[in-house]
Amino acid sequence: NGDDFPDDARREMISASTEQARHMARLVNDLVMLARGQLKGLPLEISAVNISDIVSLSLHDIDSGTARVEAEIDQEAVVNIDPDRMRQLVVNLLSNAVRYGGNQVKLLVRTGEDLLIEVHDDGAGVPTRYQEMIWERFERGAHRLDARSPGLGIGLSVVKAVAESHGGHASYMRSEILGGACFSVVIPGAVAARRARP
Repeated sequence: NGDDFPDDARREMISASTEQARHMARLVNDLVMLARGQLKGLPLEISAVNISDIVSLSLHDIDSGTARVEAEIDQEAVVNIDPDRMRQLVVNLLSNAVRYGGNQVKLLVRTGEDLLIEVHDDGAGVPTRYQEMIWERFERGAHRLDARSPGLGIGLSVVKAVAESHGGHASYMRSEILGGACFSVVIPGAVAARRARP
């Protein structure tokens, strides 16, 4: 019964539900745009946010399963980004690493003048012949014919679209940290202010 909740708890629940509904509505709209091939130049709602808040929300959103997911942020930083879309980008990268990587996933966030986001895993990595095509919509690379491996092949194309809409880019390389895949996103000039962690 909703009457059993104190007013402040009820307001907090309503606020959280409203925020989640708004977030999901934008995700669904992105999927529709993606299906129509219209993800270039996504409309952005830029605001100044603490990057650690985006990381915390993203970690909360993913189902890590049995994988150990760690996050490391070099500095607390305020960045000028679209928070919903950047959260979506980070969730997609983490979910991709959990699904196709091994048992370890590491999210690294670096903030100089640019915002750098890297997601490393200890899986097999992406075979050379698939490293370009994995960014295309509905493309699942080496997993394209594997019905046991879930996924629609849209996560990385959304990552690329979000990065490019912010004036940045996304790329793949072999992880020097965990030995598997490393997906990297750079958003130039996004950092508004930095504060070193104590």
